[in-house]
Amino acid sequence: MNRKRRSKICCLSGILLLILLLAGVQRVSAMTTRTELYQNTPSDGGRSDGKEKQLLANSYAGEYQIDFSYGFEGNYQDGNHVPIRVTITNESAVEFEGYFVFQIKNAAESIYRRNSGEGILSKLFLGVKRSGDGRNSLFTYRFPIYIPANGTVTKTFSAGLLVENTSFCVLCLENSQRDTVYSREETISSEGFFQSKVEVCVVEEETNYGQQLNGVTLNDGIYEVEAASVRAEELVGLAESYSPDVLILLEQSKEELDETIQKEIDLWQAEGGLLITFSGNETFAESQRSAFKEAPVDFLKNILDEETTSRLLAKRNTNYQKYYTISDLLENTRIRNRPNTVLYGGLILVYLVLAGPGLYFFLKKTGKRQYLWGAICACSAVFVMLISLFGQSTRLKAPVLTYVREIWQYDTYQKDYINFCAQAPYNASYELYLDPSYDLVTYNRMDYMSNSTAQPETEDAEYEKTEISFGEQKNRAEISNQAAFALNEFGMQRMETLDEGEGLKGTFHFWDQKISGTVENKTGYDLESCVIAVPGYCALIGDIKNGETITLDGIEADSVRDFGNWSAAEDLPEIEKNYLDGVIYNHMPNRSDNCLFFGKLAGNDDTFQLDSGYEAYGISYYYQEVFVDMKEAGVVYCPYAQEYSGWDGGNTVSFEMGPNSGGISEEETEVTYYLNGVFENNNIWCLYGMYAKGVMQPDSEGIYDPAFWPYAMTALEDKIQAAETGGGGKRGTILSLAFEKARTEDGTKIRNFNGIIELYNFQTGTYDEISDWEIDFASDPALEAQYVNADNQIRVRYRLSEEEKGEEYHENYGYYEAPNLIVKAKEIPPEQYLENLLAEEPNADTEN
Repeated sequence: MNRKRRSKICCLSGILLLILLLAGVQRVSAMTTRTELYQNTPSDGGRSDGKEKQLLANSYAGEYQIDFSYGFEGNYQDGNHVPIRVTITNESAVEFEGYFVFQIKNAAESIYRRNSGEGILSKLFLGVKRSGDGRNSLFTYRFPIYIPANGTVTKTFSAGLLVENTSFCVLCLENSQRDTVYSREETISSEGFFQSKVEVCVVEEETNYGQQLNGVTLNDGIYEVEAASVRAEELVGLAESYSPDVLILLEQSKEELDETIQKEIDLWQAEGGLLITFSGNETFAESQRSAFKEAPVDFLKNILDEETTSRLLAKRNTNYQKYYTISDLLENTRIRNRPNTVLYGGLILVYLVLAGPGLYFFLKKTGKRQYLWGAICACSAVFVMLISLFGQSTRLKAPVLTYVREIWQYDTYQKDYINFCAQAPYNASYELYLDPSYDLVTYNRMDYMSNSTAQPETEDAEYEKTEISFGEQKNRAEISNQAAFALNEFGMQRMETLDEGEGLKGTFHFWDQKISGTVENKTGYDLESCVIAVPGYCALIGDIKNGETITLDGIEADSVRDFGNWSAAEDLPEIEKNYLDGVIYNHMPNRSDNCLFFGKLAGNDDTFQLDSGYEAYGISYYYQEVFVDMKEAGVVYCPYAQEYSGWDGGNTVSFEMGPNSGGISEEETEVTYYLNGVFENNNIWCLYGMYAKGVMQPDSEGIYDPAFWPYAMTALEDKIQAAETGGGGKRGTILSLAFEKARTEDGTKIRNFNGIIELYNFQTGTYDEISDWEIDFASDPALEAQYVNADNQIRVRYRLSEEEKGEEYHENYGYYEAPNLIVKAKEIPPEQYLENLLAEEPNADTEN
């Protein structure tokens, strides 16, 4: 057989193979879309063109009405869990049984442009959907519903309304045959989403104080109030939306509300919401209610001082960022074992050498060169089979899930969050069956943003589709019209009441960087690698089985800036370290009463998908905010006092920072530390809360007599203003100072400060170096008068050593991590300190 003839045969064979491949792909494509075609094709073969359904919808249009609202008066902070409320009225004389359908469209574009190979596969093989830069999605929520004749039904649920890509929704009623009998569109406004305004809701029935508060400015015009009036029954979904920031119960106490609403308020408060209620001592409560009604604007301004307002907004931002931390984990969780790139690379290299010059020279040498093309085909087949054999362990044949589960315990409740991501290795639609005890919503991917807004007239066929059907036994999610391996994120959450004795209980004491105490685990889960995070420190406790109580005996705590560098995390995968680092950063422990205890649930936990049967990979953690005692015999231990600092001569202080120590980038850096902050119980706002609770008690007397309230507010006003700039006199006596390096490994671009520390002497007006970075005022009280001023402030100057100045690192980077500041101080008992503040002539002798 001559060379030309062989070439023609090979070309014809290649063309025939390509035709067969195209035919096969077309058939697979037809199979993947057949279900959708059957669902969308009318029984008459399409001749009616949907006219009968449209006429049917029009004939029923006047018999049903749907009132629609979302968030709280259109305001919401978490775009993924927006409470939706619909009231459906059946104005006909016939009962209605069918479905309520809620639809939203998102038009989003990837922030990673041109990452899909320009759709080569979709151009070569018709019917293969490519993963493009744009993802236009249609989300459908379908609920079974029954409405009696001339009756009304109210439905509440949550949905993802990311306003960057959503501008409208569609409300529908379908009969039992799923024919649409009512349909209309509703606009979704972006004005109420994640504003810098402070959101206030007044729970009231007949009055309208919310309108009077709307538009009020706070703190010299820095913040603006967005206020509205709501009814108590509208508070369903309060905790999920992280909105409003402030809730005012005007006529009712929390205990008088429905039990479900009480739980919502408890969880909302645990997430950082501020509740104002008029209850307790009847005389005081009525006087405060009257004060609010007479001057609501002034009343609100007195409550929302600068620190309170900034704390509310900071907490809101933390909640908003939490989704991105979780989404990053879901999209980067490792699925099975990754293919061995070294093995496959070696196989391909061997194939290239063998199938090319290797076979040619071997056959030429043996005089059998006429078998070259057959040998190449045989070699290709062998290597295809080898790759297929080696790929068995990493091959995906069905959808796969990645998930992260978080259980947060709040007093007598726990909130169970499950976020999961689903993807399939093919274009065909697939289904998930999910636990109906959870509230279920769809998320938008974090790496997609809006460049355009979905329009009502856009054809549904162009959209990726996610449809959720809710039922009593299981919820069903169907995902269709998507590219292979397209990521789809969902959120599930539920709230559960803990019976007495259930949950996690612990007592913790922190002193000299060691944790002591006991932990009792009655959560129902075995917890592994338990950790307690206090401000700036972290201690690994270990495993605690369900029903077990363990004793902590002086466990050493690490102090580092990133959780990934803590010894407690050294064995975790990098992506899990990043996730936990994000959790700690978002929670931001910065007081003794908001420390964080957490542990990993043992084993794989994918029961949320019921009998779906898909592979699932993920992690589950149990969290609880705990109080850690940091006192001994009236002495306060604060190893994170660097938090209370004003750098470079600043004269204001914010106590809402995390316990980082700041950076030193100059050869000399001056810092003022406001050490009144270490007396957390004598914080002016804690005292204000303590005083208010005392006044509200029945039969209160002395300074807690309600008649004394106006004088007390006047007496505290100057103290409040002074506290905002770090002043206000001494709240206790500083006993010792110690500076200590954070346990951060010295790297290429960041190093610990290792130079000279000097304290400002208020008597001589000079800076004095302190040896060993420590100073003890208890043994020599005269030193405290020299280095600590009348408002418990110290000034510190950090100077680089001559050795540090001469290093190449200083020349190239010059950034050093400042040390921790560890303070021990004698606290004035809070009750005594409060009495001193409210006395006409404060007794200075009792302050120390």
